[in-house]
Amino acid sequence: MKLMVIGSKSIKDYDFSRYIFPDVDLIICADESSTDALAEKYADERNISKMILKPDYERFENLAPLARNLYMVDLCDSVLAIWDGNSFDVGEVIKAAKRKNKHLTIIIPEYVGMRKIFLFN
Repeated sequence: MKLMVIGSKSIKDYDFSRYIFPDVDLIICADESSTDALAEKYADERNISKMILKPDYERFENLAPLARNLYMVDLCDSVLAIWDGNSFDVGEVIKAAKRKNKHLTIIIPEYVGMRKIFLFN
């Protein structure tokens, strides 16, 4: 299974390992936030393949990060979103994952002020 991991930049540390299915064989993430670094570390520690995508500013200019994120939704089977409830880009990924009927797990960590886990599909 190909898993996309995305998180709000305000989230600096979070153990999301219990939300990753055992059949994940590829982790897809960006290279911009602490969550991305945690996803990379998780993949490295467990010998899971990873795909790290950078935004294409030459092609998409200011919309490059969003275009990259929506492309990652297309590539994955499932999305794990660690969200502070405010990040526009993570919110757009959540909407895209719902539209495309991707399996979706949304985590809002306790230290953001509430703890909720939403599962779709």
